[in-house]
Amino acid sequence: MRRTLFTLVLAGCFGEGPVPGAAPDAPIVFAAPIPSGDQICTNSTYITAVAFGSATGYAVLYPYGPETGECNESITAPVPVMAFPIDGSMPAGQQVGSAGMSSQQLPPPHITLGANGPLWVFDQPGQPAITSVAEPGSTPGVITNGSGGQSLGYLIGVAGDTVATSGGLQASDPMDPNYPCCTDNGGGQVPAGQLTQFSISGSQVTAGTPQQVPSIAIGELASSIAASSTTLFYVLPQQPTFAIEAVTGSATTIVATLDVDQPVPVGLVADDAHLAWAFAQDAQQTPLQPGCSIWVTGSGSGSDGTIEKIFSSSNISCMGLAIDPDALYFAIVDERELNGTPYLHGLGVGRVDFAMHDFSSIAFDIGPAASGPRRVMTAQSDPADLFVLDPLAIARIAKTSFGGRQDIAP
Repeated sequence: MRRTLFTLVLAGCFGEGPVPGAAPDAPIVFAAPIPSGDQICTNSTYITAVAFGSATGYAVLYPYGPETGECNESITAPVPVMAFPIDGSMPAGQQVGSAGMSSQQLPPPHITLGANGPLWVFDQPGQPAITSVAEPGSTPGVITNGSGGQSLGYLIGVAGDTVATSGGLQASDPMDPNYPCCTDNGGGQVPAGQLTQFSISGSQVTAGTPQQVPSIAIGELASSIAASSTTLFYVLPQQPTFAIEAVTGSATTIVATLDVDQPVPVGLVADDAHLAWAFAQDAQQTPLQPGCSIWVTGSGSGSDGTIEKIFSSSNISCMGLAIDPDALYFAIVDERELNGTPYLHGLGVGRVDFAMHDFSSIAFDIGPAASGPRRVMTAQSDPADLFVLDPLAIARIAKTSFGGRQDIAP
């Protein structure tokens, strides 16, 4: 399966084929390199984790075998961390670090913005896994638990200066172009986990006392935890329901208890005004069944605790969640088969505003199987645009492009 970049249905769209074309309405701000024909099995990478700074974006590229049955899906290779201008002036980016080595037995790296800039956090092979953190120009340092040097367990999420880990292995990554092939996380319900604050200075990493939590659901989230400036949030499995929990200092409170129709968390985002989460059907259960529900509540000190379901659909499936002061955004996904193998496939992006809960959507001119948006992101430094993540490319579209349009019915 040779991947090509997806094409957005807007005037001046993404380029079709392996090389991005000019796109005045939807410029590609970063693209994973496309290897030559004889290096497809050994040098192919996809975008697994992304963070945005004031003018620069950061992306982790993870190795993979793009042709099921022809390439070895378990590739051991360095994992580059790339920096790129978010204005689209250098979509090839430049490497600023390495997040260890790839391994099918380890979860993919995470990237976040710490107090001093971008941080990438990743596991190294070990029993249990060794969790490391690095910043540009530094030697990776190991995050350890206590003076005995015990590692924290497998990485399942990062938000700000806090890392979430678990003793259970979580190796699924919906950004993998082969997804849902070859991974099975059982819905991502981890038996137990812990939250650990850390600080980094060069290669010296200092970790606080881990805070134990009974269980953290990762599902198909980009990170199992999200954060405002004061509070951490995570999804707690409570069979047969779920809860949203908030951690402020050493205090833990339940924000909401949910009885959900769709069993897998696919989005969890927070800022200092709102906390939102999304559930959908498990994309690893094929064929993918439609269904998406999104809730929102206040996250600030002035919130009255009201919880609203602002979107629900039995016709489309969603993945990923992004937030700005006015609305929530998400990728609209489906499944497409190629040679009898199902692949996650992006159809477009959706928007739901906070005020009236109005839904709008933009459809994509989809190319090959496994193309199209799988996640979306916003950046505080660019409030006018939405960033759309395909496994091989990141594009920027103006939020005004939604304009009340509804290319895909809810």
